[in-house]
Amino acid sequence: MSKPLPPWLEPFWVRLLILLICVGWIAVESFWGEPFWATLALGAAALCAWELFLKPARRAGKEDKHG
Repeated sequence: MSKPLPPWLEPFWVRLLILLICVGWIAVESFWGEPFWATLALGAAALCAWELFLKPARRAGKEDKHG
């Protein structure tokens, strides 16, 4: 069961900014030749994308109010 997003994460632009920061982190670490940190940033970006955009409750626009 997923919890609803906190109020500060409700605006789309805030969630998009968080994801773009993670993607920027991937680019910086790749540019500097740090594959470990780039992979870590990729994992953070994937988690952000899932939690903030792709989770079925988020896509349907419904929040599970339990838990």
